[in-house]
Amino acid sequence: MASTASFIAQFNHRNIKILQSMGYEVHVAANFTHYGTLSAKSNQQFMDWLASKKVVIHNIPVERGLGKFRQNVAVLFLLNRLMKENQFKIIHVHTPIASVLGRLAALKNHVPVVYTAHGFHFSKTSAWINWLIFPIEWLFSFCTSELLLINQEDFFYQKSSVSTHLASFYDAAIGHQALLK
Repeated sequence: MASTASFIAQFNHRNIKILQSMGYEVHVAANFTHYGTLSAKSNQQFMDWLASKKVVIHNIPVERGLGKFRQNVAVLFLLNRLMKENQFKIIHVHTPIASVLGRLAALKNHVPVVYTAHGFHFSKTSAWINWLIFPIEWLFSFCTSELLLINQEDFFYQKSSVSTHLASFYDAAIGHQALLK
């Protein structure tokens, strides 16, 4: 799950193939109407690729950024319904708003969650306003089964301040997971 189809298209082809090779049925939840940085043609090609791989598509109207509160509540109800109907074994969330909504729905439905944080918005050099996100990440770390981080700064920061039981560092340049626990 991510906020936009473009995010799934840019970062998750390989994940989808890996999961399917392991025998999993894969569902993708993202906003395919306001699909992000893809062109309309690329979005359609991506949807066609997903269909050709027999991936179940869920068009979820998640907004990037804070969005509208009512819309986010509606998305949360939609995610709850999807989780009840599909009995997912695990969900994998990306992007800040989608990850919060996905983790809330997963918590309610007792579904384990993997969250890949593609760079925390807070760090030692961040503006103070970015630190408003920290308490949210800290709180939601307790309903996250595994947190994958793609840079070492986030990994070491998370290990010392967010929730020490979670983090794994994934070095995308090397292509393997280095469990630095």
